[in-house]
Amino acid sequence: MNQSDRSPGRHGGFALVFVLWILMLAGFLAATNAQSSRSNALTTLGYSNHAALRWSAKAGLSVAINEIAGAKTRGEAVPLSFGCRFGEVDLLVELQDEQGKIDLNVAGPASVGAVLVELGVDDKSAAGLADKLADYVDTDELQRPQGAEAIQYTQTKSLDEPRNGSLNSLLELARVLDWDSLPIDEVSRHFTVHSGSSRVDRSLASTELLRAIDVLGKPGSAFKPSSKRTYTVRLSAKRDNDAYQQTNVVDMPHIAGQSARVLETAFGFIPPAEGAKSIDARSCV
Repeated sequence: MNQSDRSPGRHGGFALVFVLWILMLAGFLAATNAQSSRSNALTTLGYSNHAALRWSAKAGLSVAINEIAGAKTRGEAVPLSFGCRFGEVDLLVELQDEQGKIDLNVAGPASVGAVLVELGVDDKSAAGLADKLADYVDTDELQRPQGAEAIQYTQTKSLDEPRNGSLNSLLELARVLDWDSLPIDEVSRHFTVHSGSSRVDRSLASTELLRAIDVLGKPGSAFKPSSKRTYTVRLSAKRDNDAYQQTNVVDMPHIAGQSARVLETAFGFIPPAEGAKSIDARSCV
């Protein structure tokens, strides 16, 4: 067989390989495009869920404020928690009166340390945290035994330094040396900066706080309720596999016609297991 006899078969083989390569490339591009479309659809769904959760929590805060105001008007106790639904979003609302907490702007190191011990902090660390907080808010430069003044913040290369004044928010605790090791959500269940009282209403206090009060020998029977009522409002929202939590501190008006004021806000997306755990059948609206 001469050279011209072999050429058609060889060229046909090359053409077949080329066609197969084109088909494989087209299949790959189609699969990539399909995967991209699915990813875009999931991303869009995720954004939609996140927006729904955030707006539901925002609306839930208004529902919570109305619940508090309604209970006060009727002379009833403010509910500790309730659940409801915004469309496909399940919302769990928890309410806590700040007068059932230790005010960090008023309490001394002994009280703060005693509560931290009840929360599981060891005695030495609790005393250190209490001293560091006291040094952070006081106006002098005298360091307590386990405290920290400006020089200690410099030595640890901290970007913060003592405030030398009252805390305006519990979120400021992250700036106090070593306090960032404590989960703020747990801290906020026992401490406040808004009650303005050196006493705690035992009927509103947590079990851990009551134990600390008993250890210190400071009964709450002499507590005098203030006309100023401030509440922590925790909102946990869940939809599909997404969950969102928002915590607000709300100052309720004690004069008719005034509006509630939001003093603090913290929020973030959380693992779904930590989202709304239970709801009732009613709608939030």
